[in-house]
Amino acid sequence: MNGNTLTTFTSKITARGAPLETCVGFIDGTMRPTCRPSRSQKAAFSGHKRQHGIKFQFLMYPNGIIGHLFESMEGCRHDAGILCESGLLTDLRAAFNRPDGSCYSLYGDPAYPMSRYSLSPFGGVRVTADQQAWNTRMAGVRQDVEWGFGNIVNKT
Repeated sequence: MNGNTLTTFTSKITARGAPLETCVGFIDGTMRPTCRPSRSQKAAFSGHKRQHGIKFQFLMYPNGIIGHLFESMEGCRHDAGILCESGLLTDLRAAFNRPDGSCYSLYGDPAYPMSRYSLSPFGGVRVTADQQAWNTRMAGVRQDVEWGFGNIVNKT
């Protein structure tokens, strides 16, 4: 992906109200429920969702294109572990570094780690009013990724 495309993506996201000016897309994981398997039930079970299933990780750009879809994983896997195993951030590192020394980033839910290329909402018990306002603005823009993946699921 070239720098002009990434710049266009950041412009589209900030135009929708995002305070994060380096965001080019949104990363998320989703679990698709399955029947309880006869074998390997622990691997398929998500204690968080309290169901069996398989998980997928995807990156959605503001134009609605899924720029990355990582293979199905066991339902017990955490989103941060899937991100690490996918190698997505390593693959994007060259494209995300900008000539001025800054970099583009992806934005995900609190399950994703904070890094140079991956950001998530402010958390903890001492979130300031400014941080909460920032989280709220990013959540409003980020919900598009939820709708985008929901559209795919509903059409299959």
